Amino acid sequence: MASKRRLLVCEANEARGRSLVEFLAGAGHDVQLETDGAVAWATLQSVPPEILLVDSELPGLNGLELLALVSASGLNTPVVFMTDAGTENTAAEALNLGAACYLVRSSAKTFHATVEGALHRVGYQVDLEAQNRALLARLKEQNDNLERIVARRTIQLAAALDELRALDARKSEFLKLVSHEMRTPLTAIIGFCEVIQQGLYEDQAEMMELQSHIHLAGQRLMSFVNDALELFAWYGGRTLAEELAVRGTALADTALNAVGGKAAAKGVRLRNLIEGDWQVRGDPTLLHSALVRVLDNAVKYSARGGDVVVSAETSDGFATVTVRDHGCGIAPEKLPRLGRPLEIAGDIDHHSEGQGLGLAIVREILRAHGGALALRSEGSGKGTSVEIRLPCLPRATQQEVVRNHA
Repeated sequence: MASKRRLLVCEANEARGRSLVEFLAGAGHDVQLETDGAVAWATLQSVPPEILLVDSELPGLNGLELLALVSASGLNTPVVFMTDAGTENTAAEALNLGAACYLVRSSAKTFHATVEGALHRVGYQVDLEAQNRALLARLKEQNDNLERIVARRTIQLAAALDELRALDARKSEFLKLVSHEMRTPLTAIIGFCEVIQQGLYEDQAEMMELQSHIHLAGQRLMSFVNDALELFAWYGGRTLAEELAVRGTALADTALNAVGGKAAAKGVRLRNLIEGDWQVRGDPTLLHSALVRVLDNAVKYSARGGDVVVSAETSDGFATVTVRDHGCGIAPEKLPRLGRPLEIAGDIDHHSEGQGLGLAIVREILRAHGGALALRSEGSGKGTSVEIRLPCLPRATQQEVVRNHA
């Protein structure tokens, strides 16, 4: 026989059993002999063989009783049932109980050959079932993997669908924004130009005032176009043009100077509480632009005579610059939207300044520097805090920068 197997022979006649074991062992099989049915059952439960050969007349548990236990236990061990001549009824009952085949004893030499043939047939069935089990296990594994892939992909597609829906909603908002921010100044420019062209003004002073209105409307339109182009540049993969060591105190001073005129005109006090020698690495022009935008918003939404306070703290390798105003504040439900692309704090049809692009640009600038933007407000009329979080340069690097610029 080609396949060598692990066999359990249960034979009441020990001499006959040993003869069969010697024959089978000589063929290369791993064979164990038991002469008692109850002992054989215990062996089967602990170490099931590949094939079981059972004598019908065993002590302890006879062959049919042992076969019934094997069938009921789910051991899935094929049984070759061995009977003496004239016991066809017993053999038929064994087949009904699940025996793979039955053999009628004859002379030792002839019977051994019969056993060899039976083992070949049953062994083929064992191999086939093993292959089927392996195939089913493999199919189950592949099916489980496929289900995981499908589930993961379904989640990804659902997320993508949600994102597309969000983008579609933002596109509608953007179209409203473009309509408002471009149509309003263009309408003013065209209207004032027509007044001048038709000479519908009383004197030179009124004409100069009309020209001033045209200039302001053009500036507003230009500001919107510039911000839109800058934001789209970030979305298109813009990267930092340069990375230098930027001192926190210098960054705050230059940004406060940039909005100082606007704050003075509105009677808003600017207070700079930043101190220390911490530094960040980045593009100084972009960082300046980000802080100026935040400060400009703080001045814009502050009441006349109010305060805008700039402070900073460093912790865990990050510097957090906080710009705090005591202006109109932000309703809690609107806070999560701010800083997202093309989002504004108020109703787009009623806001008078800004296009909802500034904080989105600030967020992109900070993200390019490994930083983040956070907004906090206790509600309408209670002011707003905007936090700019940036990674600090390590102290050793800061000292090296100082030496290089000494």
